[in-house]
Amino acid sequence: EIRSLTEKIELARYEKHRIELRIDRTTLLDKNLRRLQQSVEKALLLSNGLLSYTINGEYHLVSSKRSCPTHGHTAPELEPRLFSFNDPQGQCPTCFGLGFVETFDFDGMFEPDTSIDIGFIPFGEDNRLPFSHLDQTMWPALLKYLSINGSQTWAQLSITERTTLLKGKKGEYTFQGLDGRLRKKSRWTGLESVCRNVLKYAPNTRLSKYRSKQQCTSCHGKRLNPVALAVRFKGQNIHDYSTEDIGNLHDFFNNLTLSTNQQLVGGPILRQLLHRLSFLVRVGLTYLSLNRSAVTLSGGESQRIRLAAQVGSGLQGVTYILDEPSIGLHHRDQLKLLEVLENLRDQGNTVLVVEHDPLTMSKADYCIEVGPKSGVEGGQIIASTTRKRFVKGKSLTATYLRGDLGLQVPSTRRSLTKQALVLKGATGNNLQDLTVTIPLGGLVVVTGVSGSGKSTLIQETMCPILETKFHNAERPPLPYTSLDGTEHLDKIISI
Repeated sequence: EIRSLTEKIELARYEKHRIELRIDRTTLLDKNLRRLQQSVEKALLLSNGLLSYTINGEYHLVSSKRSCPTHGHTAPELEPRLFSFNDPQGQCPTCFGLGFVETFDFDGMFEPDTSIDIGFIPFGEDNRLPFSHLDQTMWPALLKYLSINGSQTWAQLSITERTTLLKGKKGEYTFQGLDGRLRKKSRWTGLESVCRNVLKYAPNTRLSKYRSKQQCTSCHGKRLNPVALAVRFKGQNIHDYSTEDIGNLHDFFNNLTLSTNQQLVGGPILRQLLHRLSFLVRVGLTYLSLNRSAVTLSGGESQRIRLAAQVGSGLQGVTYILDEPSIGLHHRDQLKLLEVLENLRDQGNTVLVVEHDPLTMSKADYCIEVGPKSGVEGGQIIASTTRKRFVKGKSLTATYLRGDLGLQVPSTRRSLTKQALVLKGATGNNLQDLTVTIPLGGLVVVTGVSGSGKSTLIQETMCPILETKFHNAERPPLPYTSLDGTEHLDKIISI
């Protein structure tokens, strides 16, 4: 209903009313643009940032203060800390920016083929859970109070029964303690709460090996709060961009076209993004994503990231010292590493490398050899000259570089047995649900370019499985389906 301010307007006292002041009514033509701007400014001034308008009979309500005009929810100012999971303003309030929450492997706490009334493993030989009120004597009474049949195994419990046992139940219950006295509890707080309290006061108790990490159910591993994730550019939020491969991300921003207004705000940011991404591309890390955890990187990847940062710094007159940087690098990746080292040199820096790799020495401008042998027979400067003269010298290293000496490849190979380890369904990190067969009784080499998944396959998937089986280790393996052939082994030694 539209009323004039000159009229006498009476409002019902106990009813809610929405009153709006009409500022202007016009048509959307170029000649009316200035008038429309003035009307919008006046409306925002009078209404403290709220504005409503109707176009073709469709009503719209908007706000100029980062708040929802309908619900009144206000978003914080868009500044860098809002998009940082290390800052309280940006991090997920549930997992505090970690992307996961610590929980317990309750499936492992119960003997799989034993009833739960006597199959709770953490009770141990003393029939009690240290630093808690739980013990084997009161356990059956607790199960009865929770209406759980203690003769069932853990796998046979229903979802409701598991939830009650783990999360708790209100109401008083009575049990008999180890001393024979009757005791009362006002409520059962849940096995999960009891375990957390035990670890709070005694981190290294028998519960430690049952600790596990679970993806945060609030942010689903994205580590940011809903406000930060609601901010989008070209239809994607910051987490979507951070999960993209660096190569794809570099191509996207390199081909991005900004409008005049966007250029004023985003131009400097875009230049910085391209500047930093280009260095990662140059060292061959196009397959990584920005949200990749540092602990999952191989040694070669970590080294090249640090080198890329140094190339990007643009410093001059600096001496960089590297100790055998080619360790663990594939030949392809080593060429890219050497290219980065040459770029540092070309910027006016000194690059000092401790190395005995032929490819690295072939790129050197100057070579120094320490020897002649190791231990007490070493410690002398054998050669110190340009590479061209170094190769022509009589030192042991120069002899191998010229090919006068070398390792002889055996003409016959050892025959392998029919026994093998077969790992199926490995999906950790970048592994693509692969199945691999490793024959036993021989020297088996796993090779591939840096970051292809070698360490993920062997060190983070297969080794933890075998260590747990033979040595009761607590390190969980990355996801896999099965590992066959372990009956052919009796132990594992990780060096």
